[in-house]
Amino acid sequence: MSTAPRAPVNPDAVARLAVLAAAAAHDPEAGVSPSLWSRVEPYYRASASIVAGIGEAVASDLARHGREPGNPRRRARLEAAVGVQLRTDSAQLRQVLRLLGVIAEAGRLLPHESDTYDDTAFESVLAQIERLRVSMRRRPAQRREPDLVVVVSYRVADDTPERLRNLLCCLQALHQVHGSDRLQIVAVEQDERARTADVVGPMVDHYVFAPNPGLFNYAWGRNVGVRTVAGGAPVCLLDADMVVGPDFARQCVGALGGDVDALLPYDRLLYLDARSSARVVADITGGRGVPAQGSGLRGYLMREIYGGAIVATRKLFDHVGGQDERYRGWGDEDNEFYFMLRRHGVLRRPVGWLYHLDHPRPPMRDGTLRINRAAMAVPRQAGGSYGDATRYDPAAHPPGEKDALH
Repeated sequence: MSTAPRAPVNPDAVARLAVLAAAAAHDPEAGVSPSLWSRVEPYYRASASIVAGIGEAVASDLARHGREPGNPRRRARLEAAVGVQLRTDSAQLRQVLRLLGVIAEAGRLLPHESDTYDDTAFESVLAQIERLRVSMRRRPAQRREPDLVVVVSYRVADDTPERLRNLLCCLQALHQVHGSDRLQIVAVEQDERARTADVVGPMVDHYVFAPNPGLFNYAWGRNVGVRTVAGGAPVCLLDADMVVGPDFARQCVGALGGDVDALLPYDRLLYLDARSSARVVADITGGRGVPAQGSGLRGYLMREIYGGAIVATRKLFDHVGGQDERYRGWGDEDNEFYFMLRRHGVLRRPVGWLYHLDHPRPPMRDGTLRINRAAMAVPRQAGGSYGDATRYDPAAHPPGEKDALH
């Protein structure tokens, strides 16, 4: 039996990937997902050990490139040095190829650095917020039944301006979606007081303030948003840090129907660094839309995740009882919802990109344990009511009743 000859290995191409992987081991922002990072960190560190072993100058450049990425001259210098080493040492070339193969196959957190990414200066977050405020347009009154209801639940603290920047960019990107007039955008702010009604209200079809002075509850806020809207249009739960492309709504609506009840409308999420986040803000406010397929951007591609954006028919959303409101603080409510939708309907995951803007990381673990482990340990049943906007309002519930709801 004959076999097709293998394509020759290009040491320069391998060197580029090896530098990306090795630099990730020195990047303090690499752990954007603790669970995913724990799986791939040993392989990135092994790559870094091989590259650093080439020489002292290479090791120094590598460590700095991980901490301060985006310098094309330094990256080219690293790739050239690694390329020379791999062309002269076939055993090391095979070792690097094996490591890269494990990262590609088993790893779901992959470094992404476009060739056009550079180290030019970028605006401060406060300047980006001002740019977004100036360029925003009031949402026109909707006069027909929407094709898709997009719900964004959020909290903006005074000490994290990145959250406000991300929210405004998320909403402005939705305005630039093809067929935006067929969307219904619902924004739900949950906090001890309304902070953003003046800036967010004009940008959406429905602004809702849901009192919640305690831990942020993504699931509850989204459920409140869905209950705000009557009708049977499909529902998209979109994180406030996400930026979608111009074909987002058309792809979502087109993928539903027939036997498909729900979908994750992307197969790769690019978690952007600070510089690339600023670049996306500039593109959105300039009317250019988000770059296609990560062009000119840097960050980490996340594959094995179930949040960010998720779409379901209103019938299936109501049937499962919305998202599980027992989940509070960071994490895992999207995982629970994803598998709930899969159990009770047909869910698909089409090809597409989603972009996550940079922000300070929230607490993701209680020591080494997941914050919402108690809710995860007791699966819920489908159905039931959801989205009571007064759930955390002390004026609406006496202390005893409020505690029972939690």
